[in-house]
Amino acid sequence: MQLMEQPCFAGCFEVFGSASSPYLVCEYLSLTLGHILGLPLLPTEVEVAAIAGQVRCGIVGLVALLACIVLLFGRMLQGERFDVLGKRMKS
Repeated sequence: MQLMEQPCFAGCFEVFGSASSPYLVCEYLSLTLGHILGLPLLPTEVEVAAIAGQVRCGIVGLVALLACIVLLFGRMLQGERFDVLGKRMKS
């Protein structure tokens, strides 16, 4: 999980449970459902800019992850072998 950590997202420390009832242990966030329900219907210009920045950060992270996956699969198709962390294994 730490390999996929992004600074714009809440950190997740542990995942446990079963397929029917998964649980996540994440960092504490001071924002509650009460805060969200009390917000105005439309965001301000500053809030829209903040949201756009977070979306951009998420997209950049996904593009970087996809680039790594494409690179690893391309090398695997050429016959190279890698472990689960992406390190090259000896043949």
